[in-house]
Amino acid sequence: MVHTHALLSRVLVAVYRIRKLRRLVLRVVLQLEQGENFSGTFRAILHRHHNVTLGEYSYGLLASELPPRGTLIGRYVSLGPEIMIFRRNHPKGRLSLHPAFYNRALSFLTEDTIPNVEANPLTIESDAWVGARVTILPSCKRIGFGAIVGAGAVVVKDVGDFEVVAGNPARKIGQRFTPQIAEGVLASEWWDRPLHELATIAPLSAADVDEALLGLLR
Repeated sequence: MVHTHALLSRVLVAVYRIRKLRRLVLRVVLQLEQGENFSGTFRAILHRHHNVTLGEYSYGLLASELPPRGTLIGRYVSLGPEIMIFRRNHPKGRLSLHPAFYNRALSFLTEDTIPNVEANPLTIESDAWVGARVTILPSCKRIGFGAIVGAGAVVVKDVGDFEVVAGNPARKIGQRFTPQIAEGVLASEWWDRPLHELATIAPLSAADVDEALLGLLR
């Protein structure tokens, strides 16, 4: 990741606390550190002020509302615009579905009467691709490594590693790799390597995954 001078980075993270200055701070940070893909200060802001973890080289977060607190996004994740992530449901078994009866933000209660969003965190594993206008509901807790979620999908359950899902509700429509190749990709844990190292392996950007390519990653 690209970092500003350590002192300047700490100052920007601290100044972000002032809500009126948040857009300005983000604009400065992203300009100084080559954008969302690479900015270490942006990731520090997310972690400190929003309890959101964003892995290196992941991008697209700013094209949607910031995800709920507790969200963990891995490395090399591709996020489309207008993604909506929900971590709480209306309590359907109670007398009323209205938030006045479970959400203290409406000033009728001193405490929420359902678990907060951080009690049900979402994990999006490394190299996943979540398309535009996807809705992720509280019943989904994990989107797997290298998974693809088609644009407009409504995700109601976990998505497995390398699965391709689409629709409303989202259903599995494919698998990126054979079980043998998938096992090799997971074992390689290539997403933990820096981009400049991976960029030197020419077949990664020009060929489908096979045993020969996996051999280059070992």
